[in-house]
Amino acid sequence: EVVVALEVDNQIATNPYITTNQIGDVYAQIRNFGDAGETATTYTDNPSADVMGYSFLVDVKAGIYYIDGFFVQNPELHLYAGRFDPLPTARVGFKVVEEIISSDQDETLLDNALGAYNYAAPGADRYKVSVELVKLPLQSTDNIKFIELARVINGQIQHKVEKASYAELEKTLARRTFDESGNYEVNKFRLTAREHLDNGDNFGLYPEAPLENPLPNQIYGDEDKFILDIAPGKAYIQGYEVESTASTYIPINKAREIVVDGQIVENGHIIRVEDQPTGITLGNYTIVRNVFNLPDLSSFQTVYLVNRLTGTPGSAPAAADIVGTARVKFIELHSSDYSGGTATQFKLGLLDIQLRTGFSFDK
Repeated sequence: EVVVALEVDNQIATNPYITTNQIGDVYAQIRNFGDAGETATTYTDNPSADVMGYSFLVDVKAGIYYIDGFFVQNPELHLYAGRFDPLPTARVGFKVVEEIISSDQDETLLDNALGAYNYAAPGADRYKVSVELVKLPLQSTDNIKFIELARVINGQIQHKVEKASYAELEKTLARRTFDESGNYEVNKFRLTAREHLDNGDNFGLYPEAPLENPLPNQIYGDEDKFILDIAPGKAYIQGYEVESTASTYIPINKAREIVVDGQIVENGHIIRVEDQPTGITLGNYTIVRNVFNLPDLSSFQTVYLVNRLTGTPGSAPAAADIVGTARVKFIELHSSDYSGGTATQFKLGLLDIQLRTGFSFDK
């Protein structure tokens, strides 16, 4: 079986893609062998039937890689990650091939001491490390020594190796960058919410599944999900460069019930948590019990801090028992239920804490 790849160079400047009409023009020059070359092949956009179609090519230029303590040179390599498929999903990288080469395989290993009694005697075997460019399924367990160079999802390059990793030197530079600047974005990773299922006019991402013969590696739309679209960006996290060159799509279940065979099934779309507060706890707080009455949270009301329980709930504390003041910004359930008493604990958020000398929350 022979596959011929064609590239139309004069279209690159104006249009990086070959249109269907242009494909027909090219195919018209290629004849079928079964009819003595009288009928030209045709393009039907059917990957299971067409003998021709678009492809997805991965190129790796010649270079040197450091693998398992050896410098391994690779020639310029090419791999069609998608044959007749412009939207493949795969991991592309090097398969590391380790071999023992003997003088029977390579005559240059024969002893070349001309005139010696052991002239042309078998030489020492050699350990050889080489690489081959291969592709693996996105979700797979590697049974070969594999070095991933690029990750392609639906024809979009999600990740690729572009720079060398300098190990300890890179760690030192990352530490200094983080100490000096912290975490920061160079180009923002902008977020967009999109529909998972594309119905033609809702800015959806994935097509509806066909009734028959769905493609095995194709992702189809689901109306019970939406997509969080993370645009390409660049940032420095803990001093290390993190860059995305293509959008990343994260599917998320919509908060809804699903009807399956007449039954309501939440199917993980709704997580029910009993007796838990909503919101986010920020700032200083302390755990309190025996709560009686509530301060005015809208004005951050000032309360007294005392070093012992009062005799009667709600009564004013004695002056000698007051060790400071604070303003209250929130109160929420910490454990148990809302029945009160010593069993129920609350988080009491405090700000503007003023304590007398010699007192602290550690004592």
